[in-house]
Amino acid sequence: MTLKNFANAWQAAPFARYLVNTVMLVTLILAAQFVLCTLAAFAFARLVFPGRDLLFALVLLQLMVMPDVLLVENYRTLAQLHLVDTIVGIALPISLGLRIFLLRQTF
Repeated sequence: MTLKNFANAWQAAPFARYLVNTVMLVTLILAAQFVLCTLAAFAFARLVFPGRDLLFALVLLQLMVMPDVLLVENYRTLAQLHLVDTIVGIALPISLGLRIFLLRQTF
């Protein structure tokens, strides 16, 4: 065990590109969840509109579906949109149900 092994491992892969990809992905997911979840939760908590309870029930229903069940269908959708192997394709199938539920309870 020497520091030479660490240097060899660091040069074996483009870690700077991995860092940029990670920052882009996290920023995209955070911004999307922040905007979508906050607006949806506020609408469910404070606004009165027809079908509000039914729509919120659908959000809660999404919590009961295991993500593994949706894996193949999500891949097919991303393939049709030509988003396979892209940062947007990784960030797109995010689950918002739990965050909307928790923010609605907060509002």
